[in-house]
Amino acid sequence: MPNEMPQTFARRARHSSKAIVTAIVLTLAALIALTIAARDNGPKSVKTFGPVTSAPVGVESGLLPVIHR
Repeated sequence: MPNEMPQTFARRARHSSKAIVTAIVLTLAALIALTIAARDNGPKSVKTFGPVTSAPVGVESGLLPVIHR
């Protein structure tokens, strides 16, 4: 009976330390994934757009038909 208590404690300590190490590894993996996902690979310059094209000839109301495809 005297040996049972230290063995139980040692087993619980091993399981506890494994859980802590696993939690740290998962946290680091999540931080790395967030860093990769947040990386901006887009162009660094700002695109300039030309003026909006005018309505086709024959449209006086200013409303254009919408064509659904």
